[in-house]
Amino acid sequence: MKNLSKKKYILFFIVLVLLIPFAIGIFNYVMDPYEYWFGHSNYSAYFKEENRTIYSFIKKYKNTKYKYIICGSSATNHNMDWKDLRNVIKDKDVNYFKLALAGASLADSYDLLQNFVSIHPETEYVLISTDFDRFTTFASNNLPLYQDFDIKDFIFLLFSQTTLNHSFLKLISKLDNNNDIVLRSINPRVRYTDWYTRRVNEQNFYYLKQILNLLEQKNIKYILYTEPYHAYTLVDIYKQNVYKYMEEFKKELALITPFYDFEYIGKYSEAPISLENPYWHDPIHSTSVLGKEMLEKMIYNKGDFGVYVTENNINNHLEKQKKELIQYMNTHVKEIEKFLSYGHIDMYTIKECK
Repeated sequence: MKNLSKKKYILFFIVLVLLIPFAIGIFNYVMDPYEYWFGHSNYSAYFKEENRTIYSFIKKYKNTKYKYIICGSSATNHNMDWKDLRNVIKDKDVNYFKLALAGASLADSYDLLQNFVSIHPETEYVLISTDFDRFTTFASNNLPLYQDFDIKDFIFLLFSQTTLNHSFLKLISKLDNNNDIVLRSINPRVRYTDWYTRRVNEQNFYYLKQILNLLEQKNIKYILYTEPYHAYTLVDIYKQNVYKYMEEFKKELALITPFYDFEYIGKYSEAPISLENPYWHDPIHSTSVLGKEMLEKMIYNKGDFGVYVTENNINNHLEKQKKELIQYMNTHVKEIEKFLSYGHIDMYTIKECK
């Protein structure tokens, strides 16, 4: 009897061990945080460690017709939402693909676009996101080689801790009936203390030109735009004596092609970051609420946020920006002092590093 009872416990333990990963897999499958398994998908991936899944998305939806591509980095993942795009262009059936990765270099974006438009020649418009931070990074290609879906992708999508975390976030946001509140997990302390080391990497301009040449050869229309920074970040860039390099970055952009500039002091960037402020995750990443305003500006030229910059108006635009930034610093001294007292934040782990 004792042996039988012992066997039952062992059997129960084995079944339990098998059920846990099965339950995790079912939960991740049902929640589908990357929208891979069900319905229309327009995501590539969220974080750098997920790079290997990008091509699987592109391959899986090769028969879906995409009109718009939004190409960028983590900022794009945070502030661009496919429902907003459909609402803005007033077409409930339009498909778009968010070809965006946290930390993606311009070389990465060029590689992704090449692969995507070769499979989707029907693409008509590409929105290209960039910002000063992105142009100061190394321009090399960090993506894996193109590959079909394999067992590692399967394990990642169903059983990885990263996917499980996103599934819980999606569940809680659904329970709260607010798609943004959980993903916003407000962190006003996200700050780079190393701006002073940043310089524009000229290779990034080379890859930007390659991207634009590719799109022109394919007769695909494009819009280039800069990502918003909260006032805190703009002040930090100024205080660390690299603001002039950001200005040079924008001047170089204007010489290459006109663009929409959202990277400046404005009515959306001045209010402190909090749950009551719907426009920001942190001082570097805006939300889809602000992203919708950006779409309205870029597609219909509606609203007063965003400036269409050309080589003819760039100098006046930068002069106005700098004047308004200095005025903000003079009227928000205590707020700025508090922000500048924070240590460096690793925004991927949300831990403060002294």
